[in-house]
Amino acid sequence: MNPILAAIVIVVGGLVGAAIGYFISARAMAQRGELAEKKAEALLKDTQDRADKRASDLLAEARKDAELITKKANDRASESIQRAKEGDQELRRRVKEFEKREELHIKAEQTLAEQLDKVDKRRTELDRRSSNLDKREQKIEEHEDLMRIETERIANMDQDQARREVLARIEDEARYESAKIRKEMEDEARNEANEIARKLILKAVFRCAVDHYSDSLITTVEIKNDEMKGRIIGREGRNIRAIEAATGVDVIIDDTPNVIMLSSFDGVRREVARQAVERLIQDGRIHPAKIEEVVSDAQKAVDEEIWRAGQEATFKVGVTGVNPEMIKGLGKLKYRTSYGQNV
Repeated sequence: MNPILAAIVIVVGGLVGAAIGYFISARAMAQRGELAEKKAEALLKDTQDRADKRASDLLAEARKDAELITKKANDRASESIQRAKEGDQELRRRVKEFEKREELHIKAEQTLAEQLDKVDKRRTELDRRSSNLDKREQKIEEHEDLMRIETERIANMDQDQARREVLARIEDEARYESAKIRKEMEDEARNEANEIARKLILKAVFRCAVDHYSDSLITTVEIKNDEMKGRIIGREGRNIRAIEAATGVDVIIDDTPNVIMLSSFDGVRREVARQAVERLIQDGRIHPAKIEEVVSDAQKAVDEEIWRAGQEATFKVGVTGVNPEMIKGLGKLKYRTSYGQNV
């Protein structure tokens, strides 16, 4: 073969091979590029899907938390409104009770005023009767004077002794009838006056006793505001019931501003309740469990004060060796009153 031709064939073959190799290589690179692009798109889509899902989850969680917070806030608001309504109902009930008591007191005063008016009228009538009696007595005396003059005139006439005897009898009968009438009227007036006076005295004593009774059985506690009243009342009045059960006193809350009243026959119980309520107001935490704890502490404090007062009483009178129960009994007298005075 011609060397030149062979060389040309080799060169052409090399060029053709190189072209084929380049084409194959370019094709492979193109395929790898498409594959990489697809992988990148898939990775981007997966990342975006994950981000969307995470965002959706976070949004749902945030909405759920917001709904929960809103529900709790609404529940608290509803509970506060309900507590306020219950406190208002309890307050209204006690106000009505106080108004009824006040109405009875007013009626008692009106009745007493009517009785006093009757007494005044009766006194006027008695004065009028007394004046009439005085007039009648004056007339009788005048009549007696006339009879005496007439007797003296007749005495100078005939049959003097007979006439004097007749006139004396007439005079005695007149005096007897006058005295009898006067005594009957005076007795009647005195009996009626005594009965009316007795009724008035009893009513006056009762009225004064009621006022003293109220003062000696009620202890007042000052509070800051009406909000504290509601907290002391508690939901459905449970705090008041807890205080009454723990102390044995009646808690009275009316429309009097910034005041709570504690009522009981036992002065020691009222003192325990007073200290307990003041401690609760100062602490601010008011619920049945706390009430029992505070009442227990107040009871201990009052017991110590009773013992101290009893010892001071024995020291003042110079008595020693007194029975502890007697010392305790003496100390309790500090919280008792008699006729408005501390025993």
